[in-house]
Amino acid sequence: MLTTVRRPLEELGRTAVSLLTRLMEGHTAEALHVELATELVVRGSTGPAPTGRRRRTDGPTGRRADGPTG
Repeated sequence: MLTTVRRPLEELGRTAVSLLTRLMEGHTAEALHVELATELVVRGSTGPAPTGRRRRTDGPTGRRADGPTG
């Protein structure tokens, strides 16, 4: 899994529709700065790399670089 940032998409959509509606009604677009709350979602990808020997492969076949797998 990958660590990510959760964004309030529903609130973002409501804000966008509200702005679009105002523009369609003839209001002018002013400089707008909106800050929406975000949340860091920490998952297993944030830890250190695993230790130990890893097999090196030659691409998607899974064959080892030093010979065939057994």
